Amino acid sequence: MKKRLISLFLSISFLVAGFALAQDTIRIAFVNPNALLAAHPAGKAAAELVKQRDAELAGLYAEVQGLQQKSETAEGISTEERARATLLIRTIDEVRNRYTEDIKAASAPAVEAINAAVAAVAKANGYQLVLDGDLAGTTGIGLVVYADPDYAIDITEQVIAQMGQ
Repeated sequence: MKKRLISLFLSISFLVAGFALAQDTIRIAFVNPNALLAAHPAGKAAAELVKQRDAELAGLYAEVQGLQQKSETAEGISTEERARATLLIRTIDEVRNRYTEDIKAASAPAVEAINAAVAAVAKANGYQLVLDGDLAGTTGIGLVVYADPDYAIDITEQVIAQMGQ
């Protein structure tokens, strides 16, 4: 009799726990952060800085690559060319660091607006978790190993609309 009572109690406990878990489903949505950034004026300014950085670095990269290729030949590079390569690498690092700070500062208003808009759309639609769609794996392998496309809700357009309000 005691065993039956314990079994009945455990069965009821599991049933109640299962019902409670079924009620606490987590709603998850995804956003495309690149599209959100591109939709904001500050994001567009940051994108222009990225283009400027890439253009400025392209020539420096080409020169370093030329020196590297020459160093791999039988002829090798001279002491002056080695010093030039070292200077170019240091210049590349400085340019990258300078642009990183400028891009971060230029995109800060967009990031703030995006975060606020994502929070507003998520709260309005009952999403408890919003993931970066690119990193989450909706477009490839990423943080999330699998996301069922039927349930992978992309709220990027809603967030863009919210930012426009």
